[in-house]
Amino acid sequence: MKYSKILTQSLIFLTSLALLSMQFPNHLSRHVSRPEGSIIGVWTYTQNNQSSLNFKEDGSYEADFENDGTPEASGVYTITDSEVSISDKAGKNMCKGAEGATYTFAIEGDKLMMTVVQDACEGRKSILHQSEWKRMQ
Repeated sequence: MKYSKILTQSLIFLTSLALLSMQFPNHLSRHVSRPEGSIIGVWTYTQNNQSSLNFKEDGSYEADFENDGTPEASGVYTITDSEVSISDKAGKNMCKGAEGATYTFAIEGDKLMMTVVQDACEGRKSILHQSEWKRMQ
């Protein structure tokens, strides 16, 4: 009887701990404060509220131009001062033959503004050049 009670209490404790640990990363991610001026996060294009850019902490990015949750282009990026260099690696709308591009960027509050420095991909340039994005996450 005593053994059964201890076992039951242990199982309740471990189950509670497991449930709590599964919730903690989600809770934490909603409240992570990013350094002022960080490009990391999800941005929505203010002109149509349908396109989004997701600059991830691991140096990768995804671009969802059709607001369907599936990236039409993805790749890697690097930041040097106020410039972001991007290189498409995959996606149905990736810029073949013009994978690399460089844009200056400025962040003011929850707004990201981008201006082309070099980009041979006209489709990408038509969306990113002189564009304004709003931080979603």
